Amino acid sequence: MEETRKVHLMYGGLLFLAALITLVAYISFRSRADSNTSLSTSASVGNSAPTLGTVYVNTTGSTNSQTDPITPADGTTKTVYVNGTYTDLNGCREVASSTLGGVKAAFYRSGASGGFNCSADNNNCYQVATSTCVISGCDSSSDTDASYSCTLSLQYYADRTDGSPYTAQTWVGNVRVMDQSLDNNSDSSTAPEVATLLALDIPSSLNFGSLSVGALSSINTVSPFINNGNATTLQPELNATAASFVCTTGTIAIGNLMYSSSSVFAATNTMTTGQVEATLNLHAYTVADAANYPGTTSTYWRLQMPAAGGYAGTCTATVTAVATE
Repeated sequence: MEETRKVHLMYGGLLFLAALITLVAYISFRSRADSNTSLSTSASVGNSAPTLGTVYVNTTGSTNSQTDPITPADGTTKTVYVNGTYTDLNGCREVASSTLGGVKAAFYRSGASGGFNCSADNNNCYQVATSTCVISGCDSSSDTDASYSCTLSLQYYADRTDGSPYTAQTWVGNVRVMDQSLDNNSDSSTAPEVATLLALDIPSSLNFGSLSVGALSSINTVSPFINNGNATTLQPELNATAASFVCTTGTIAIGNLMYSSSSVFAATNTMTTGQVEATLNLHAYTVADAANYPGTTSTYWRLQMPAAGGYAGTCTATVTAVATE
């Protein structure tokens, strides 16, 4: 009986101890939940490659219009813009403020070797460095969209694509945008044509000097004819505006004026009042072969003074030259 009582007391003590431990654990758990603690969180934002909107090529500087065709300027350069917009979800400054990235453009004939990476050649390939591409509209670190404008100077002899020999080709404005992580995207414009430019430059005057009655002027009177356009071969048409030289006294028939592309003068190379095609084969300037295609040729002129008298003083006449193929 006594042993049974001791066993009951022992079990009762164990139950009490278990209840006490449970109570302490419960109080301890509640105490930790009510304490002032913080939870540290972090996330890594991955880089997003920039993307391009529509690429436009024009002569106005607009970021949303295309010029087609593009006609070069007579004997000089024409400013051409490769424009558009880009988006970088990490912020447009990833491109605009990047020392590694930026916007780069190329404007080239579609058949030029290398495409976007073509070698610079004013006939068929214009490379526009990042330093020449201006970014605007990226004012805040939270901005994701920006505009760019890449500028180039198109030479008057840039290859035409609306005529031989590149009729089947066009020109391409290609842009590459790169962020500081060197992630990039590229896109091209719709294909504009570079139009044919027929243009000719000649001296404003020729002076045969003082000649006596019946004399023939020297053959060293040379007038350079310059192809100021991009037509493959010009055959200028010459035309005297009047039938005669008008002198201080009397006249000299315009047929006494002769021309040639060499120092050899054929009897048929005489001026008339009708348009005469001068077979000069005046090729457009070619960068890669300027020695053979300099874009200029020499013309030689002579004046035969009539043996009969009846004229004296200063004699003048006007000859026009029209650029034709």
